[in-house]
Amino acid sequence: MSRCQGVHNIFPFIYPVPSMYRDSTCCLLACLILFSCAILPCAADTTITLQEGWNYIAIPYTHTNYQHTAFSLFSTVNTMGHSVLRYNSQAQLWEVLDKQSLVAPLEGIWIYAAQPVSIPVAGDNTEHPAPRSLPAGWNAIGFAGSAAAPEDAFSSLSDHWVLAMGWNTQNQQFDPAVFTGDLTEKQVIIPGKGYWIYLGSPGIYTIDQPLEPAPPSGNLTISAYPVGSLVFIDGINTGEYTFAQFNNITEGTHTIRLTASGFQDYLTTVNINANQTTTLFASLSGS
Repeated sequence: MSRCQGVHNIFPFIYPVPSMYRDSTCCLLACLILFSCAILPCAADTTITLQEGWNYIAIPYTHTNYQHTAFSLFSTVNTMGHSVLRYNSQAQLWEVLDKQSLVAPLEGIWIYAAQPVSIPVAGDNTEHPAPRSLPAGWNAIGFAGSAAAPEDAFSSLSDHWVLAMGWNTQNQQFDPAVFTGDLTEKQVIIPGKGYWIYLGSPGIYTIDQPLEPAPPSGNLTISAYPVGSLVFIDGINTGEYTFAQFNNITEGTHTIRLTASGFQDYLTTVNINANQTTTLFASLSGS
């Protein structure tokens, strides 16, 4: 049975999970959390919408320029002091994320929102997320690519997974469990949404969907006064500070915002040309 540790303002409880076998020969218990969520399908460079209450999400893509952190993703979310949580299936406990915690694709993340908010998510669907090594038992995962039937979404775990469950926001209960080999199920696995999946044996979780061709792109370097200004590109917190260099920025016009404590935000646009480097020099005014 899983252990809940490091959880603030959350009361774990024992929730009966459907038997891992149709003949009900085994009864499983999982340590879960009451929450409410609404997930919109998520693709590269889009948004995930959080609703008031607990939300269960997953980042569907990696990014070529920077790694997602809890701060870069969730800095605009009012969590009302609640922790942002990730389930460590290897250790069978809950982890509390801090600002610098890396958030990798294919990880199920639990976050509380005081009111609905949209989170910009920068992604790159021209490269697959790194594989995840999953132990036997319960795992909190996400999905990347296009919405797919369970047997396609979890094809890399075809010899390992037993059942998977999503969360129904309206009814505040789990969706009916999807069992491996049961082709009558009508559920689809949606990018941006978190899932519980039970494995009968350890497996390597990979995304096998075809990649999209890489669009034309160029590079961007940003220098600013003061040094150490935080960089936002197209409204997305990159988690990078000036001096900063970004590679493989999609060709076209992009909005740049720089922020620094004690200074007014600097807002401008830049044009990125394919196979060229654009340089931006900025000076923030004192507030």
